[in-house]
Amino acid sequence: MRDELGIWNGRRQFQARLRPDPSAPDGLCHPPGYFNIEGNRGYLFYPQQPPFCKLCLGRGHTADACTNMKCRNCLDKGHMAKDCTGPRRCKICGGDNHLARSCPQYKPLYSDCGELGHLAEACQKLFCGKCREIGHSYENCTNSRKCNLCGETSHLYRDCPKSFANNGSNENKA
Repeated sequence: MRDELGIWNGRRQFQARLRPDPSAPDGLCHPPGYFNIEGNRGYLFYPQQPPFCKLCLGRGHTADACTNMKCRNCLDKGHMAKDCTGPRRCKICGGDNHLARSCPQYKPLYSDCGELGHLAEACQKLFCGKCREIGHSYENCTNSRKCNLCGETSHLYRDCPKSFANNGSNENKA
């Protein structure tokens, strides 16, 4: 979306139809008011949206009336990180001698291809542009560079004798 001056503001606008949900108070299935896409936090606002709390991510109340708030620092309930006096705790195991980035229980469930459920070493979609093999990235490659056309290590694509450009230039010289 653009603001009143025509400058891009980073907001997105979509049209959606809510599914029926007989168990909901208003009979509709509402999307979550908070979401996270690749580490980018987002909030969803729309007309007649049920009350949503940004603190506990619950429905039916707003942040002003929240009693379920959880501190993102010590992980205790009842206060926010800005008011916390307790020690910082790991979000994975709850330990207070380390944070999540150095947690011994941390196991990444993703690889460089962007899909969940496997590590880079086991990725079948990760393709190296240097050696043309599957399962690792260019940055982690220890092999020699290969031609992208024929796979030889003695030259690169621009010098490949099988390329159209080199065949055409050789014919013109003859």
